[in-house]
Formats: sequence, C-alpha cells, structure tokens
Amino acid sequence: MEDYEVVKTLGSGAFGSVNKVVRRVDRKAFAMKKVQIGRMEEREVAGVKQELMERVSMELARSAARLGAPRR
Repeated sequence: MEDYEVVKTLGSGAFGSVNKVVRRVDRKAFAMKKVQIGRMEEREVAGVKQELMERVSMELARSAARLGAPRR
C-alpha cells in the first residue's frame, strides 16, 4: 500500500470500500478495492479469492501481450 497514495473514496459497502489511488512512482491513477474478509462467510471469501485470481490472470495476459509474449 505504501506504493500508492489514496486520493479519495469512490464508494463503500458492507464489506469494504473503493478508493481512487495514484501510484507514487509514475502518478498513474487506479481504483483500489479494499475488502474486509474477516466479516464474510467462507463462501463469500472464496468468491472474492476467485474474482481476484481471474483479474490477476487477465492482467498478466494483457501484460504479456503488450510485451509480445506468445500465447499458450
């Protein structure tokens, strides 16, 4: 989290919030979702983990495509 500066809160809900952040190294803006999994049931935590893995996989594929890496 120290690599990002929180600019403002965009929204919040029962399990967390979404903030507009700026990456300190290049000042690029992002939306950062913070989830409090301690207040969730096991199936909800599993859903959050699945969503995170899908998003990470998509971002890795995009990064590889930008670098010209062959697809598997």
